Amino acid sequence: MAKIKLYFDCDGVILDTIYRSAMMARAIGYNPEDSDDFHNFFLAVDWNMLIPKAGILNDSLSKIRKIIRERPEYDVAILTKYNPENPTEEFAKRYFFSLFLPDVEVIMVPFQGHKHETVNPVGNILVEDSISNANDWDRAGGVAVRFLLDQEVDYENNIIDDINDFEQTKGVKRLLKTRNI
Repeated sequence: MAKIKLYFDCDGVILDTIYRSAMMARAIGYNPEDSDDFHNFFLAVDWNMLIPKAGILNDSLSKIRKIIRERPEYDVAILTKYNPENPTEEFAKRYFFSLFLPDVEVIMVPFQGHKHETVNPVGNILVEDSISNANDWDRAGGVAVRFLLDQEVDYENNIIDDINDFEQTKGVKRLLKTRNI
């Protein structure tokens, strides 16, 4: 039986880079509410410094390791966007995951690209914070599990705390049933 690909987004799901980058941008004079200004910040920021400052959301790395260890029916991968115009982002993300999830494939999608066009979403799962990416994934035949990125949200209850709870989400439950898992 073919494994189900289980993709995790990086920014806003595994790492708190979005919130931290907004804080860093403000601190050095960029306006994160202005999309052009924030874009300029992302062109200039050194991701080798951003990632360690961002921190890991809700012990996500341990939870991903647990899924890999205990659920062989899933083939786990990281599916993340990067800006090719920033010379540090791709390297910093790949390096981070080589240290903390060394056996997990890291798939980089150029910022203007689409996750659902880079890999086959059909019958596969994406854990994602972006509404747009989640909707595209669902429309392309995949199952998107939405991770809400909201500073008001209690992160302790907002990501996969238990794989059994995760598998009870509507789309995942239906997918597992069709695969007889």
